[in-house]
Amino acid sequence: LTEIARLHRIPAFWVEGLEADDCLATAALRGSAAGLRVYMLTPDKDLEALVADDPDGSPAVRRWTPATGREAEQLIGPREVIARWGVAPAQLPDLLSIASDTVDAVPGVRGLGPKKAAAIIRLYGGLFGALAPAPWSADQLEAAQVAAKTMQKGDALAYKEEAARIAVEKDRVKLVASGSLALFSRELVRLVENAPID
Repeated sequence: LTEIARLHRIPAFWVEGLEADDCLATAALRGSAAGLRVYMLTPDKDLEALVADDPDGSPAVRRWTPATGREAEQLIGPREVIARWGVAPAQLPDLLSIASDTVDAVPGVRGLGPKKAAAIIRLYGGLFGALAPAPWSADQLEAAQVAAKTMQKGDALAYKEEAARIAVEKDRVKLVASGSLALFSRELVRLVENAPID
């Protein structure tokens, strides 16, 4: 394949010990920094962490996936990432490290899927922010639930917000209990952005 690529004057590169994702990430960021419009043709969702707009709002980096039997072709930018995952592109590695990525054998935290992971990230800003404070104890969770029930009668909107926050805190207890696994998963999804490619 690499011989065929070279015959067509398509550069092919790889680095011993790194994944293709790392080479793609490095090339995409270098191209964008040089003022090029970059399209990454790959089905790998972890590269969606790199999609970005120029300051004027024009596309800088996009991920493109071809049409398959199940899905139409897609051009993915920051808005599509937020719509799909509920977090900004830069937060996607944190989400995948919590929610898991079975395609890339990233374990994540059992019982925390993408929606719960996104809620935790939105509240705490990311994986490291969520792991920093101690999780609520069972007594604190129970006290918060009792307080929320008394709130329900007075202000429905405040109750709804507090109930959502309590649900996130319950999930964060699971995250903190499996913190080392989440941090290991974060290393697995981390992209090398300075691979030694020419």
